[in-house]
Amino acid sequence: MKHLLDNPVYHALRSGNRNLARGTGEVSYFDRNVSPFVGLKENSPSHLRKLAGLLPDSGKRAVMSEGPLEAAPSFKIFEAVPIIQMVYQGSGEKPEQGQKQIRSLGETDIPEMLALTRLTRPGPFDRDTLLFGHYRGIFIDGQLAAMAGQRMHPLPYAEISAVCTHPAFRGMGLAGHLISDQLQRILANHEVPILHVKTDNTPAIRLYSTLGFSERKALTVFILERAAGAVAAGTGGPEEK
Repeated sequence: MKHLLDNPVYHALRSGNRNLARGTGEVSYFDRNVSPFVGLKENSPSHLRKLAGLLPDSGKRAVMSEGPLEAAPSFKIFEAVPIIQMVYQGSGEKPEQGQKQIRSLGETDIPEMLALTRLTRPGPFDRDTLLFGHYRGIFIDGQLAAMAGQRMHPLPYAEISAVCTHPAFRGMGLAGHLISDQLQRILANHEVPILHVKTDNTPAIRLYSTLGFSERKALTVFILERAAGAVAAGTGGPEEK
């Protein structure tokens, strides 16, 4: 039997992120302004064809897969990004937060959050990504210096995401403080922290390892682009129950 973390996006859309889900029980997705990720019960051409009939727009979408992905005629694979899935294996003791003042981020902070993520490119981030919740940041001299938050929530796992630091404030340990802050929240909810990182981001992998994360599995994020002439048949409305 496959582990739910082998297909984390699908299971997140069926559990902890169900409030943000669109589509059906076999093919679910987020509004594109929240996240480009889609969750397929099976990463197969037939489920991609179903997806094509549901999506209300033609923007790029992302599929996380443990193996190769055979695109359906309605999509082409624009890019394949190798990543590593890491799971927290720490002692469960309350991690050290550090002395940096961390505060919650809200709608008024979105312009700065968008500017920081566009500069540092930690992964997809758009104007409604904040709906995932639990975004926190560190401000220095009134500027958002670093941030981190939550994305996929395939119960009982919670993914730490959008970990990024402005280049002017690197080397100060801000990312470590923010991750420790996220660990405290997740562990207090009796959940298991996870995260995903590009395979070539060795400094981040090293940091996550020192904080108690272990590599679980190599996955690939396939960026899909709608083929010319592909038209959605569905409305893109709330998920069918």
